[in-house]
Amino acid sequence: MNIFSNHRFKYALISGALIGYSFPPFFGFFAFIGFIPLIIIWSSSNIRESAKYSYIAALVANIISLYWIGLNSGADLIPVIASLVAAVLYLSLFWALLGAVCSYFIKRYINGLYLIPALWVSMELLRSYGPLGFSWSSLALTQSNFLPILQIMDITGSEGVSFWVLIIIIIIIIIII
Repeated sequence: MNIFSNHRFKYALISGALIGYSFPPFFGFFAFIGFIPLIIIWSSSNIRESAKYSYIAALVANIISLYWIGLNSGADLIPVIASLVAAVLYLSLFWALLGAVCSYFIKRYINGLYLIPALWVSMELLRSYGPLGFSWSSLALTQSNFLPILQIMDITGSEGVSFWVLIIIIIIIIIII
């Protein structure tokens, strides 16, 4: 079977591109659209497929949003490319884990969609700790041009902004369904 004829693969590419382009200096409102194909994948796939397509979406999103690692460094080309590839591959693992967990909860519980914001924020927190902590690609950064959304950050932190962005997306999906 040709991978490009697979609609989940296309959804993963679209989702990854939209989420990647929602980070600065691009268009923050893409975050509200970009998660819809990913959530469709989580809702319609088994755990293994959800993890696989979440990883693919993350590869695309991280390549687009972390391009600056290669441009912002004073190092030689090989270490720069190696660090960018390593960061993208490593960070995509978190999305794969999240995709598997979200798929499990969506299938297991009637209101599983409502858990996605909490699961996403948990993933961002987990990703930011330890010697390989990486908090530079928080979903809250996508809203850096929208001051009204960012106003809650002084109370909730960046995780609160990520949470509210995903709550809005879940509400949009529920309205559409």
